[in-house]
Amino acid sequence: MKKKDPEFWKEAKESMETIRKNRHNKNCLMVEMESYTDLGCLLSALIRISQQSLFLKEELVDEEIRTDIYNLLDFANKLIPFPELELLDEISTISR
Repeated sequence: MKKKDPEFWKEAKESMETIRKNRHNKNCLMVEMESYTDLGCLLSALIRISQQSLFLKEELVDEEIRTDIYNLLDFANKLIPFPELELLDEISTISR
């Protein structure tokens, strides 16, 4: 492998397609999802697991702080707009 080999750099660039620059020149991570609903379910599961894990190590975090974090995560979970995500899935399916 040579540092100046253009073919090497072309292949390397193509293999790094998951992170791209967007139109605002910011790095974006490309993640494939089956649907908007799947994204919502994934976010919800992440929040639920975070909530449950707060109660595994009782000696590390004060109970009042754990309760506050749990309530904050519960609120964040309720903000995930599942009906709207399902509607976006329907629109996406119709527009194909």
